[in-house]
Amino acid sequence: MINVLVEVEENFVVSVEEKIYELAPNNWVVNCNLITGKYSLEGFFEDVDSAENSYEELINNSDIILQHNPVYKTIKDIDWKNSYKKHFRAWKFKCFHWVPIWKKDSYLIPDNDNKLYLDPSMAFGTGNHETTKLCLESIVSISETLPLDQKKSFLDVGCGSGILALTASKLGFTTISAIDNDADAIKVSIENSDLNGVTNVIFDRKSIEKFIPTTKYDVVVANIQSDILTCYSSELVKLLNKKSYLILSGILKTENKAIEKHFKSLFSEKQNVSYQSRNLNDWNLTIIRLDEY
Repeated sequence: MINVLVEVEENFVVSVEEKIYELAPNNWVVNCNLITGKYSLEGFFEDVDSAENSYEELINNSDIILQHNPVYKTIKDIDWKNSYKKHFRAWKFKCFHWVPIWKKDSYLIPDNDNKLYLDPSMAFGTGNHETTKLCLESIVSISETLPLDQKKSFLDVGCGSGILALTASKLGFTTISAIDNDADAIKVSIENSDLNGVTNVIFDRKSIEKFIPTTKYDVVVANIQSDILTCYSSELVKLLNKKSYLILSGILKTENKAIEKHFKSLFSEKQNVSYQSRNLNDWNLTIIRLDEY
């Protein structure tokens, strides 16, 4: 197994993260050393050729300029299988906790608090990335305001580790679907579902254009890159109940106004639609609330 490590200048961190997000799923992650404050790009691959090709794909045809050459190191497979664990830390929002399964016995949770245990493996979605964290905080906050008759159906588009859909289940949503076009993501999601005893989430390996819904949804979450949000915006809007929420994430602050303007064009003036934006560092989330009678 090959480990690739290259230092990233702070002014290119956002560009690198955006490119990783654009090419997902992949084997790259950006780390920050909390002691030195320095950033690094790290990846794990089966062989040197795969590592070099993936690095070239990441860097070529972009504005990313890295001052340091990548360092390639051979590691044991067992190190590779556990390497992602150092990037996933337990955290909480209000009374909900997201906890690595290997911290289950050492992380204390108050008796009345809600929790989700996760082993994300290499699938996207630990809650530590800004885009996922914004989604989780929004789902928890929206759930607190919804009456029971509007807390039934939930759709997660691009489910990654399953963290959003499984959180919705823990919050009381009853009919939940989650889709992703990556087979490994679906496998990891199902494993996380089993870890938590969740039985009401249907995980399906599908892209949004091939997904055939059996219902309209009270909440639809799409944590994917902004160009895909725009490309499949009509499909996402068609999935909404008359009274519902559409949560859009994976949007850079610089892209937010364009995304919101695009989605506003999909609703008529007669529809009662409101928009709310939240941001964390360089990332933005938009909540569209549809309240038709």
